[in-house]
Formats: sequence, C-alpha cells, structure tokens
Amino acid sequence: MFRQTAWMLIPAALPLAAYTTPLGAAASTVAPGPHAYRFTAIETLGNPAPGGGAFTNDFEPSAINNSGEVAFTADIDSSGDEGSFIAKGRQVTQIMRAGLSAPGGATFGPGEMGRMGLNDPGDVAVGFLLNPFDPTLPLGDNAGVFRFSGHAGALTGVELPGAQAPGGGTFKGTYVNVGINNRGQIVYQGLATGSAVDSAANYNGMALALYEQGKDGTNHRVVGPGDPAPGGHVFDDAWNGSLNNAGDIAFSGHVVGDPCINIGVPFACGDSLYLRHGTSGAIQSIAHQGDPAPGGSTFTVAFGGLVNSRDQVAFVGGLTSPANTYGVFRYADGKVSYIARPGDPMPGGGAFQSASDNAGTFGLNNRGDVSFAATLNTDTTGDGLNDTAVYVDANGALRLVARSGTVIPGVGTISRLGQFFNPSSLGPLYGTGGMINNVGQVLFNATLTDGKGVLLVATPTS
Repeated sequence: MFRQTAWMLIPAALPLAAYTTPLGAAASTVAPGPHAYRFTAIETLGNPAPGGGAFTNDFEPSAINNSGEVAFTADIDSSGDEGSFIAKGRQVTQIMRAGLSAPGGATFGPGEMGRMGLNDPGDVAVGFLLNPFDPTLPLGDNAGVFRFSGHAGALTGVELPGAQAPGGGTFKGTYVNVGINNRGQIVYQGLATGSAVDSAANYNGMALALYEQGKDGTNHRVVGPGDPAPGGHVFDDAWNGSLNNAGDIAFSGHVVGDPCINIGVPFACGDSLYLRHGTSGAIQSIAHQGDPAPGGSTFTVAFGGLVNSRDQVAFVGGLTSPANTYGVFRYADGKVSYIARPGDPMPGGGAFQSASDNAGTFGLNNRGDVSFAATLNTDTTGDGLNDTAVYVDANGALRLVARSGTVIPGVGTISRLGQFFNPSSLGPLYGTGGMINNVGQVLFNATLTDGKGVLLVATPTS
C-alpha cells in the first residue's frame, strides 16, 4: 500500500508486461516444527520488474488463489512509486503501475491502496491512486477501483472519482482493501459526497460506504452511513469488505454513538465487525468494540474480517489488556473463539506478543484454517528486534510455517517478516503477508539476514 457505463479496455500505453525471474524460483523443504513446508521464492528485491526498472524497498503480498497464483505490490526503483503484479510459477505479469494510463482517461498515481482481491480464474480487484495526487489530502482521495481480467488480460474501471455513487452522491475516492469472489463479484468501499451522518466519521461531508459490482458491471450500494445496524444502531461508515462465493460479506463498520477510536483515517473510526448474508441481506454483529473478548480482556476494535464458504470469519481484535495489543480470532457456528492471544506459548518457541494492526497479515481458507503473522517475545537472531513469525491454525492445532531464524536452503535465513520494523509497534507491520489458500499454501514476505527481501510461498508437505 502506498504510504501515507463500461470503461475502456486497458490502453496500449499500459503493457501487460511479463517477466520470468532469474532467481529460478528456488524451492527447498525445511521442517520448522512437526510439519514440513517447501518454500518457493517468487521474487527478490533488486530483480528486474516487468515493464522496466527493478523491485525495490518492499513487497506487499495480497492474496494467493487455489492454483498458487499470487497478487502483490512492490515499489519500483528509487522513486518509491508502486506497481501491482500477479505471479504464476516463475511468470510475473504487471497489472498497473504509477505514471501509466488508467481506464477512464487518468493516469495512475504513486501507489496501490492496500489488500487486492484475487479469485481462482485469476481476476484481480485493486484500488489505486490516480493523478493529480495531492499529499495534503487524506489518503484515498482521488483513488479508483479497477478490475483485471486474468483471461482477457484487460483492465477496466469499477469505481472512478467523479462517477455517480449508487444510493446518492458522487464518488471522490476509495480506501484500503477490496475483495473478489469466483463469480466475479467485487466488494469495495467508496468515499462519497453527501453520505456523512455523524461528525465522528466525517470528512468534509463525506464518509465511507460499502459497494459491490457484479461481473456484468452493475454497481450497487451494500451498506453505509444512515443504514440500520444490529441492536437498533445506525451505521456512520462501512468498509474493508471480504466476500465468499455465495455473496456473503464480512465488513468493518462503526455506528453512531460509539466512541471514535483514532486509526489515522479522518473519515473512519476504529471499527466493529459485521457479516451481511447475501441472500437475505440480513446483517449480524460478529464482534463489537466494548464486547468481552474470548479468553479475557475487552475488544477495542475488531477489523479485517475474512469470510469463507462456511460463513466462518477470521479477524484481528484490539485488546484493552495488554494495551495496544492484538489477538487473532475466529467466528464459527454462532460464537467467537480465540486462536492466539498475548502471552500464549507458540510452536517453535517464544510467546505470542501481538498480531498486526493491519489487514493483509492473515488469511482464512474454506477448510477453516487460519493463517497469521505475529510478533514474539524472543530475539533468536540477536539483532535487537523481536522475532516475527507466520503460523497456521488447522482444526484447533497451531503449526509454525516460518519465523525469524528459519533457514531456507538455497535462499537464506529469515531475519524478520516484511521489510520494515517499527519499535513502537508491538505487532508486525503492513506487508508481512500471511494469506492461505484451500490447499494450505501460505504467502508471506521476509527479510533475510543478508538484507535481501524475498516474497515466498510455503507449501505443506506433511
């Protein structure tokens, strides 16, 4: 993610360049615990990027589908401007990048907007900033949502600034994280004029509402400011959606009257988690700020929900104690249970300190397996930084995928997940990855002890 009518087909100025990595997609098998994984290096920082230049600074993994195809974003050269890519085996294809032409006549701005959606046919949903980019405006102003067809290799607009928003108002931009299912439905959020109903979730008369586009290109509003919420409440924002193949949507929302927790977004408050059933349209509360959290403490926020075909939802919840920490939770069969909380002993050594306060650092598959990144209370590599690791919970049993100190033959030794580390953050930062598909493959990103950054897929072998 960049720090902080039918649309025309992708223009010739935006070539769908493909590149085969010279790394040789190194694969090796290690057993960091009772379960073994084979690790495949998808890309390495410094390698040439499709369309020119080289991958630099960091990788930001988004998704892995059931054929092992992955979607990721990366900076290109020293400008820090970004491009978005898909990789299948050793073949990497560019979807879009800063400075090139975008559907609708604009040009792409400096960066992508958080987690992309990827389905099994290879279609991608992505939010991306457009030019002119004004860094004094909130991130997401003048950003659009786009659909890439894996079959046709074409890019079309889903939501562009200036378009009329379903349900009223005008789109001004979008915000982080979009989703797509195998039917081609896309769920996304739009920042629209005239939608604000509460001063707590309000940016110049605008607020976030959740929208959906069908494969036929028709957009409609799913839920947003002014709509009724469970418990007799009224929503003042809705965003950060995930949808399954039945069209059920897990999303983040805030209601009028709840405390507004500052999460750094001027038009969204720290949120609660909801599930909207696609057939009936009924919305149920999954975890609400102020609710007791399983295992003790209280939820400050509950966000980033991912829903599978069984209507299970994986999410991260902020906790009041220990302060500023996050646990990993699962909703299933009408109740919420915890997967990992601060202080829990973890396979492979160390105790769980915190999950990340960013979406895009955990995953859920249709078997109900939950993958996630975490920070531990140990320093295995002796670099003065807390260890980070990625795990999978399968049928209630935690297994280690990889962590600081894991040696991957032919690739190197993992120093930490991701490329960045902030000592003031108890959990991993954005960009670590930790997504999982139905065969148990896990996509994540790591920095090696030699300083190289590498994007990896772990495939279970036992």
